[in-house]
Amino acid sequence: MMDSTVQVKKWGVVCALMAAAFQTQGQELVEPYHTPEERRAVAGLELNGMSIGALLEVEGSVGNESGEDVSDIVLATVELGLETTLHEWAAGRVLLLWEEDDTEPIALDEAAIVLGGIEGVPWSLEVGKLYVPFGAFHSHFISDPLVLELGETRQSAAILGYAWGILDMKAGVFNGSVNDDTEDEVNEFLAAFMLTPAEGNELGVYWISNLGESDGLSEGLSGAIESSEEEAGLSYDRVGGAGAYFHSELGRFILEAEYLAALDSFDAGLLGEGALQPRTWNTELAYTVSDDLELAVRYEGSDEYPDMPEAQYGVATSYALAEKVTLGIEYLHGTFDGDVDDRDVVTCQIAVEL
Repeated sequence: MMDSTVQVKKWGVVCALMAAAFQTQGQELVEPYHTPEERRAVAGLELNGMSIGALLEVEGSVGNESGEDVSDIVLATVELGLETTLHEWAAGRVLLLWEEDDTEPIALDEAAIVLGGIEGVPWSLEVGKLYVPFGAFHSHFISDPLVLELGETRQSAAILGYAWGILDMKAGVFNGSVNDDTEDEVNEFLAAFMLTPAEGNELGVYWISNLGESDGLSEGLSGAIESSEEEAGLSYDRVGGAGAYFHSELGRFILEAEYLAALDSFDAGLLGEGALQPRTWNTELAYTVSDDLELAVRYEGSDEYPDMPEAQYGVATSYALAEKVTLGIEYLHGTFDGDVDDRDVVTCQIAVEL
């Protein structure tokens, strides 16, 4: 079997050769789609009062995880976006998502109606199935940051917003589903507060009443509760979550920093054998070499978050092969708590906006 280090190096060379083979100048990068705003930007083609668009991402990876060589090629993302303006103060959007091995068949990613939030109207109301404003998740890498793995939350919700000047506030409600004894009651809350003191600089804080409703925790918690009903009958007490982030553009440099954590411990048996209080953080520094080339470094980590690296760091680059066609390459090294082996993974992605 080929040594994993040799595999990683060879895959990196292949990706680099692909970039060299498509030398272009002045093309705009297709940034990695992590945040809700980036996902919604898919709809960009104007047609009869509607904005329509699509995103395709194909990824290949090779490396070593848990002491074993791994490699894969997947159609990582197919996203279709439709947005229409119903009135000068009313709009609607629909996002459909397909991810190989995750959302087969195609899934409804978002479907929402937005009222207000236009120039001269600081108030807004957003209702529907959507990613709630809990977490910023800015990243220049192909792989999702650990803060997104823990915090991203998609629910049928109502979000009230107020934006004026450098201030942007949001508050929302939704009906929770994890061990929910009141299925017909809106019982979860969230709030976010953001400031933009200068162009290219943003900081914010956010809170949610039940971190267990996040996409990264809800399925595991529901499974643990359901499987225990015939035995110990685990009870579930809601555990809130909170976080903060900072984004700054300094010339050609872009700095990202974010911290997201549970505010208390989940009871023993829900996430692991003992009581656990998941915490995650991410820091990235990107450098824009030119309009078509970006370099970035990342250092992130987690604590008491099962199956996630205790520390992870790496480098990434994005290069525009052509207009709306970007090649991304990243290398990540992760270390885990306990007896779990380190992992090394190189990922190569081609992203196309249609």
